Amino acid sequence: MPYRLIAVDVDGTLLNSKKELTAGTKEAILAAVKKGVLFVLSSGRPIQAVSHFQELLGISSMPFILYNGAMIVSADKNIISHIKLQPLDAEQILTLGKDLGTTMIAWSDHKLYISKMNELVQKYYMIARITPELMPDITTLASQGITKILWYDDPQKLILCQQQFPEDLKERVNYHTSNPHFLEFVDVSASKANALASLGKYYGIEPFEMIAIGDGCNDLSMINYAGLGVAMGNAQKEVKDAADLITLTNDEDGVAKIIRDKIL
Repeated sequence: MPYRLIAVDVDGTLLNSKKELTAGTKEAILAAVKKGVLFVLSSGRPIQAVSHFQELLGISSMPFILYNGAMIVSADKNIISHIKLQPLDAEQILTLGKDLGTTMIAWSDHKLYISKMNELVQKYYMIARITPELMPDITTLASQGITKILWYDDPQKLILCQQQFPEDLKERVNYHTSNPHFLEFVDVSASKANALASLGKYYGIEPFEMIAIGDGCNDLSMINYAGLGVAMGNAQKEVKDAADLITLTNDEDGVAKIIRDKIL
């Protein structure tokens, strides 16, 4: 049975280490789409930071998995699903982050809120492609509905922070690193795997007809869900251990290699 869908993470996967989409990767993707394969971008990013890939790739039929699966957006930018953090969970995460002194970023209604302005935030909003706003008080922000919270800090500090999470919170939210500096929180029902399942129902595509490619721990769920789960050569160890295959790195057109080998 040929593969009918390929879901690809953006940072560290689709893009090389210079944040570039190479000609070789673009050529392979377009060849797969020409064969009828549905190409899906699956990212922790918001729509503002990925919608330009439709034009960059020249694929008008491309849907998006956003915020690590908390939102699915159709090719024509309509929201298919949107899962928000429960207000009390969001408030607990923000309060804990404040107490730990980490830089916090929250997405609510496609707006970017920050706990403080610093060099880390300046780096982040260059990726996000939207001007940040300072957070209102925690309770107000949590009650208006938050799609994703991100802590941006030193990797070792983020590891220590996770050791202080209350057990009950771990049962109600999904949290994982998308890169060593980002610890991201979404509702427990939101994941890239669940988003792939929803897209599969929407388009009539079974899991065994899917390929998922990624490099970070936020990609683990979709790599485990898809019929063929692929880790980039530059992926975190946990991702490589879980994958069916390991391809080349993002600086060696690893996505293009999988497309050529498994689709073309």
